[in-house]
Parts: sequence; structure tokens; C-alpha cells
Amino acid sequence: MDPTTTSPAENSPFPTTRWTVVRLAGEQNGEQARSALESLCVQYWKPLHAFVKGLGLSQADADDTVQEFLSQFVASGGFAKAEEPKGRLRNYLLRAIRNQVTDQWRRDNAQKRPSKRNAIPLDGVTEEAMSTASEADNIGTEAFDRAWAREIMDRTLDRMRSDYAARGKASLFERLRIVIECQQIDSDTRIGLCDDLGLTSNALSVEIHRFRNRLATTIRETIADTLESEDEIEDELRYLASVLTR
Repeated sequence: MDPTTTSPAENSPFPTTRWTVVRLAGEQNGEQARSALESLCVQYWKPLHAFVKGLGLSQADADDTVQEFLSQFVASGGFAKAEEPKGRLRNYLLRAIRNQVTDQWRRDNAQKRPSKRNAIPLDGVTEEAMSTASEADNIGTEAFDRAWAREIMDRTLDRMRSDYAARGKASLFERLRIVIECQQIDSDTRIGLCDDLGLTSNALSVEIHRFRNRLATTIRETIADTLESEDEIEDELRYLASVLTR
């Protein structure tokens, strides 16, 4: 499954929650199930990859590890076994790959021989990193969370870009992206934006206000896609903010 491929589910005008996609992915047959699997693998590839790289694997071994994990996870019905009430999907997948990597390392270490050809390549994982669960968590989980946060923001901006483009305002979106990084825009930048966009200063202020409101709304929508209950959104938003400011 190519992690760079965009699945049909990603282009649907009717967003579904990640747990809805999980339920579809749990089905063994059908086009919807295949699309759901691709959607999940694409969204969580980078965070999972960041986690295993955080354990010390090379780029190539990390690629193989995540590919092997997802292949085995799908084949064993991992998505079908997922239960919504037990927590956030990102935590579910993180626990699953952590357990698989740790178990494989322990088996290889106990046997004192190289992994089998189809096993996860763990030569790059240090004994110190895997000696205790808490230490392994500290090494990889922070990288996973950072990648997850970047993925949320990337998907948020993709949605906004599509929305602005659909309204014939693609260039406005690209120029206003600067407000994501700047709470205050200096006068020279403001003048440049007005000139580039053909807007008065007041009109630019209105567009910036709309952009920021839309950004906040779209982040909420993107976060909501990863949750089953709206009750969790505020906690997840706070966690996203804490990760982005580390």
C-alpha cells in the first residue's frame, strides 16, 4: 500500500469520522473497505514512521517496519478489532505498533540470532532504548505526536486550500498563510499584501479575520475526524496546541 497515494475516501465531499473509516476498514471485502484502509494508512503513515525512527531505525528500516506493521495489522483484522470507546485512534495505533516492535525486539534478542526475512528489521534499535517500556515510549512517542500534529495541520490547510480554490480565491489563501505564523503583521507586510491582493487595509483586515476564524473551525473539523465523541474535541485541541508549541 503506497503511503503517498490519495485514496478516493480522501476526496469525498462528505467527511467521515476516523472511527467510521475504521469500521469500513474492518470489512474484509468491497471497494469501500479498500478505500478506507488506504485512507487510514495514508493518514497515519508519517506518525508511525516518526515513532519507529525515534527508536533509532534507519530511514529504510523505518519504511520497512511501518509497511510490515500495516500489512500485518490489516491482515490480522486489527482495524476490525478496534473498539471506539477505548480511546483515540492515534493512541490505539501507537499502542499496536509499540507492542509489535517491542515484542519483535524481545524475541530477536532472546534468540540471539537475526530476524527472519519477513520480520521487522530492528538492528538499529538500541538495547538501552528498548530495555524498558517507559524509555521506549519517551524516545518514540514524542516523535509520533509531532508527526501527528503536523499531519493534522497539513490536512487542515489542504481543506482550506480546496475551500478557497472552490470560491476562486486560491491566491488569497496562499498569501494569507502568513497569518498562521504571525499574530501581528507588520506595516510593510500589510502594505505588500494590500498591493498584491488589490485590497484596502480595512478589506485586508476582514479577510485576515475570516481566515483565522476558518482556520480555527477547520482544525476542529480535522480533529473531530479522528474522534468518535465530540466530548473529546477540546482535550484533543489542547493537546495539539501543546505539541505544536514544544
